[in-house]
Amino acid sequence: ALTLRTCPGFKVTQKAGQSDADFLALVDLARRQARDAAVDQLKGKLGKQLDTIRRQRQTLEDKLRNREAQAQAATVDTALTLGGSLLGALLGRGTLTQTNVRRAVKSVNAATRARGQHVNVELVKQELAALDERAAALDVELEQQAKALDGVLQGKSALDVREIKPRKADTKVEVLWLAWVPAQASG
Repeated sequence: ALTLRTCPGFKVTQKAGQSDADFLALVDLARRQARDAAVDQLKGKLGKQLDTIRRQRQTLEDKLRNREAQAQAATVDTALTLGGSLLGALLGRGTLTQTNVRRAVKSVNAATRARGQHVNVELVKQELAALDERAAALDVELEQQAKALDGVLQGKSALDVREIKPRKADTKVEVLWLAWVPAQASG
């Protein structure tokens, strides 16, 4: 009888004459290939979500650069307006003239706009942080599912022993040699 090892989970059977080490390497290769295919499938599913996050991140980074430039410009505008109104009040004819009051109001409005621009910058930064958290959560989910796959595939690596008995129908005689040795009679 011929005894062979099999791995039904991966549909691998030891060949006659194949060493146990070679067969185990073949089972391990089949397990790794199955894992890689499953991980690729997971990456395809989660990859779409990650691509969406990357596109959103790029859009938000562009928005952040724009908002930061606007905030910087608003800060400079506020400083210039405030400086002009202070200089006009100090070096002008009167302190509480209608022109000086208008300049002061413009300075306050410019400061309010600048503060609003800085708030917008912070909001975009928060949106970027939320996107980064979502991307990290997807990476963690991918890792967890890959580890779960390892456990499932390890269970599929169970080995069985199969004994194959020869059958009369499986034997074929191609050459028959007959040897005859005369026996001497003792006597």
